[in-house]
Amino acid sequence: MTAFQEVENLLVSESSLAKQEEQLREAVQQYEKTRQIAETRYKAGSISLTDVLIIQRQELQAKANLLTLRDARLVQRVNLHLALGGDFAKPEQVAQIAQ
Repeated sequence: MTAFQEVENLLVSESSLAKQEEQLREAVQQYEKTRQIAETRYKAGSISLTDVLIIQRQELQAKANLLTLRDARLVQRVNLHLALGGDFAKPEQVAQIAQ
């Protein structure tokens, strides 16, 4: 029963992380657009370089958050694989088993 509960929790976690990743991807796209607009406005002289740098920092932070979340999803997938009874066989071992 504990194993089934662990697998169920990991599957629910995967769904939640996938939703969060999609939201962060959308946020990154919005920050990229905002940065492009800010750079255009800076070149036109309507905003300061400080404003552009703040927007760039926000974009980079969003990208870092996205990478952190992707890492968490990969770790979660490994944990799910292990909870389902998987192991870390080498590719040549897998090929031998398949023959």
